[in-house]
Amino acid sequence: MAAGNWDTCAIDSSDALWCWGSMGDRVPVQQSAAGVRVRAVGLGADHGCYVDDAGQVFCWGNTTFGKRGDLNPPEGPNPVRRADGSLLRDAVAVAVGVNHSCAQLADGAVVGAGAPTSPSASTTRPRA
Repeated sequence: MAAGNWDTCAIDSSDALWCWGSMGDRVPVQQSAAGVRVRAVGLGADHGCYVDDAGQVFCWGNTTFGKRGDLNPPEGPNPVRRADGSLLRDAVAVAVGVNHSCAQLADGAVVGAGAPTSPSASTTRPRA
């Protein structure tokens, strides 16, 4: 479950993502595509991201500062796979702020997009 400035999302018992509030609707609507199993979700002020069971990150909402990680996406409530998705095939968690999004990878590295990172993503590796 995650709560942003204007909306809330929850993962149900079949691993589907449901959201309600200003980015979706006043009543719960399924945010993930049919059959997609969601493992983690994060919400910011006006965008959100989730990790599916394949470790891919999908984001939706406002695109200012490249915070969704995709370079020229349409805005809207439909999840969009990041342009640099190959970096995120092993994501296990997401964290979303006002102007950025980050994903933690299985190896402990963190990949971020948006302000102050670039849309092409920056990566931080864990210390040994």
